[in-house]
Amino acid sequence: MRVIVLLSILLGAAVPSSLQAQEIDELVARVASSVVGIGALTKSLPQRGSQGPVRFFGSGFVLEGGGRVASSWHVVDNELGPTETLVVFAGQGQEVRAYAAQLAQVDRSHDLAILELVGAGNLHGLSLADGALLAPGRSVAFTGFPTGILGGIYPVTHRGMVSAIVPAARPVRSAENLSAMQLRARKSGYMTYQLDAEVLPGQSGSPVYDIEKGKVVAVVQGSLSASSPLSDSKLPSRISFAVPVRYLNALLEP
Repeated sequence: MRVIVLLSILLGAAVPSSLQAQEIDELVARVASSVVGIGALTKSLPQRGSQGPVRFFGSGFVLEGGGRVASSWHVVDNELGPTETLVVFAGQGQEVRAYAAQLAQVDRSHDLAILELVGAGNLHGLSLADGALLAPGRSVAFTGFPTGILGGIYPVTHRGMVSAIVPAARPVRSAENLSAMQLRARKSGYMTYQLDAEVLPGQSGSPVYDIEKGKVVAVVQGSLSASSPLSDSKLPSRISFAVPVRYLNALLEP
């Protein structure tokens, strides 16, 4: 009898772990359906010397309501050619659809931007957390397009944790290396999440979400590495940063 009871307890203890894994799978799939690529589409045949009919800038995600997309300001801050249109790429696999977009709101100090879409009201949007900062050690994930969308819409998910909450200003060797974005960060003095996960260039603008609650808690900004636009400091690429969602909530306030 004791053996049966003990076996039942052990099996019962194993069930939540299995259910949790299934819930995480479902969460990642739901988030992936709301992650989009941001880039430019050429209206006519590309001219000699142009960069081609499609350019990929980075990642973003659809907000609740389906008509707006959030991303990083440095992702959308790209000069468009005379025949190019700012677009958002959505879909699944080889079925890619481009929606015309326009810049609606921007917060350069916190590296955030909101795009409005044309004819995309049926896209699934993500819920934002209330803005309370997560404690270091909390498990998170982020989903985006580290290699672009040339082969189709195939979002990639990375998992990690909040390593620390640190000032947004990044270390540089000298004042000559300070970018405009870094200068704004130093003046505003806001705090960002440092993540224990590698962020690749195409993932800037991706949603960072809480594994436990499934809501967006931050927006991927980039990594601190030798090739990063955020700094010229030669530090490991697994030191990555994300802008807390409290600043996105503030940008969305009427």
